[in-house]
Amino acid sequence: MRIGIRHRSGGVILPTLLACLIACGGSEPSRSAAAIAIAGGDQQSAQISTAVANPPSVLVKDESGDPVSGIRVTFTVASGGGTVQGASARSGANGIAVVGNWVVGTTTGTNTLNASVAGLPSVTFTANSTPGAPATITAVTPVSQSALAGAAVPVVPAVLVADAFGNGVTGVVVTFAVTAGSGSITGNPVTTTNNGIATLGSWVLDPSPGPNTLAASVSQSGISGSPVLFQATGLTSAYDIDLRFLGSINSAQ
Repeated sequence: MRIGIRHRSGGVILPTLLACLIACGGSEPSRSAAAIAIAGGDQQSAQISTAVANPPSVLVKDESGDPVSGIRVTFTVASGGGTVQGASARSGANGIAVVGNWVVGTTTGTNTLNASVAGLPSVTFTANSTPGAPATITAVTPVSQSALAGAAVPVVPAVLVADAFGNGVTGVVVTFAVTAGSGSITGNPVTTTNNGIATLGSWVLDPSPGPNTLAASVSQSGISGSPVLFQATGLTSAYDIDLRFLGSINSAQ
């Protein structure tokens, strides 16, 4: 169909693109965002201070549930102490907006990230940060104590294996060894639990009074604090007995 207008002077019919666009419905009117929803990247795990494998993304929709392009989405760390790059992103033709990356914090546990569009309720992504590689080993029980010679120490030795940020590392094998005195131990070696703690079964001191030493170490190289030394003194008696006589002593007594 050809559409035109007649010039005031009469004769010529001039085509007009504007009329054609109106008649044919040429340009689609812009649509506004009505809601956002998580599209991907939720419920992930990453080692502390590293980026999640799948950058979080959201879908921007209009009132009919169709994707809307060109909408600015802002990504903000809500908890866990992590960081984001590319925190401001616009939705594409498919309505998807993706954050540049999300690096979780340095403490193990839950991290959260909010995605928001002005005037709309935000959505929240969750990621679990896991410990890094073992870096240190430290005592979590007294390193010096005493007990009767030949008896078990009152507090069983235990150590913490942690990453560079102090988070306990699970699954690390700790070996205990008697290095002074002829005492004995049980429950060795020990694998660290979920909180990074390795606790020996028992430590029985040398039957003879005197010093005893126990070492706790890990096989990995470069672990600060390895070995951890525990000391215990074997006593002849748990009590000091002072026997005294009061009054005079005669032959009848």
